[in-house]
Amino acid sequence: MLVQKKELTQEQIVDAEKLCRFKQGISTTEWPLLRTIIIAYMDGVGVGLQLSGQEKSINETGTLMKRSKCT
Repeated sequence: MLVQKKELTQEQIVDAEKLCRFKQGISTTEWPLLRTIIIAYMDGVGVGLQLSGQEKSINETGTLMKRSKCT
């Protein structure tokens, strides 16, 4: 099995440590809600990146790739 090692930047390590410290201050009953909010935020960032990539593609090619409609 091929294993790819990924080096983390110092900034990523610091951010992970901040999140761990923050999580330690949250009660076990509050954590599931907070985790859901964090995941929703990250999903929103991912969608924003995809949309900006599509917008960049449109600006470069002058065309919009349309999805086919399901019938």
